[in-house]
Amino acid sequence: MEDRHPDAGARLPAGGRIRRPRHARRAARHRRRRIRPVGGGDPHALHGLRLPARGKEAPVKIPGVRPPARLGIAGPSGSGKTTLIEKLVPILTATGLTVSTVKHVHHPVEIDTPGKDSFRHRQAGAHEVMIALPDGWVLHHPARDKKRPGIDEVMARMGPCDLILVEGFRDMPLPRIQVFELEANPVTVVDLEAPVLAVVGTKKPEGYAVQAFARDDIAGIAAFIAMYTRRTRGSTG
Repeated sequence: MEDRHPDAGARLPAGGRIRRPRHARRAARHRRRRIRPVGGGDPHALHGLRLPARGKEAPVKIPGVRPPARLGIAGPSGSGKTTLIEKLVPILTATGLTVSTVKHVHHPVEIDTPGKDSFRHRQAGAHEVMIALPDGWVLHHPARDKKRPGIDEVMARMGPCDLILVEGFRDMPLPRIQVFELEANPVTVVDLEAPVLAVVGTKKPEGYAVQAFARDDIAGIAAFIAMYTRRTRGSTG
């Protein structure tokens, strides 16, 4: 006995079910196998890449891309940290290194103009505000809990480079070069909380167990930093 489909007028087998050709059934089974989750059915696994569970964050590590070397330039206010960085960056760049910088300030800095569109976006509660400029861009990320962002959080937002020079964040355990006026601000390395790789003074400091430079020895300081950068990045997988 056969049923007749009311629309197409085709003859159907008993029960009204059409069986697809064998090759179509094989293709359907193949498609189901292809989209089946890998990793034992783990819903957070995709094509062999295990992703963090929803709501959890994990650092992103790009295969083949080494993280930058990080070096703090520390010292009391007025010791010449900014001037030193200003002189070091072009020399380090000329050696082929890509250098980025981080500056920590202790007071609020208004990077936008009250009443402007981007300012209004932020005032409305936007999570982040990207300001696209003709010569670059600025990303403003308000601290919701009013806490100072940590150095790792800040650096995670930066693009790939070879070296990040950090001015400030004195309380962070960051390898650093200590800058000071030897006569006015005598400092001993053991008094410092972070690992000190070198000291810089108005004159070449004496009696330190680490590398010491006079402030005007920019070439020597730059060579030391370049060697540190390449050694640090060379030992990172």
